[in-house]
Amino acid sequence: GAGRSFICRRKKLRRGALPSRTKENCWTWRQKWIWWLLVPVFPCSHGNSSKDYQKQPEVLECVVDQILAGNNSISGVMIESNLKAGSQKIPADITQLKYGVSITDACIDWSKTEEILLNAHAKLKQGK
Repeated sequence: GAGRSFICRRKKLRRGALPSRTKENCWTWRQKWIWWLLVPVFPCSHGNSSKDYQKQPEVLECVVDQILAGNNSISGVMIESNLKAGSQKIPADITQLKYGVSITDACIDWSKTEEILLNAHAKLKQGK
């Protein structure tokens, strides 16, 4: 129904406004970026992953599928990534900060980043 969003395989992820990762909404997203004369870099995080950083690989896979299906408006992706997964608050005692963990948005870790980018590259290379 209205207000539901779906990823490429029609798996319901959340209720609310359509994220730009859906095929149906990608054109609107493209028009918005062209309007501002920017090169579209597709964000795999935030609303497109339902604010769950662990869903970024699934979003990237969907973006790759859209490119392979002929969507030539996407020139790149933005992935929230850091050395280690997750995020942390800044503690009163900064010596308690964990090295390599984001203090802003939650991120996937470096090994997952490498894995999904290499997989995306291989799929795009094979599909062309």
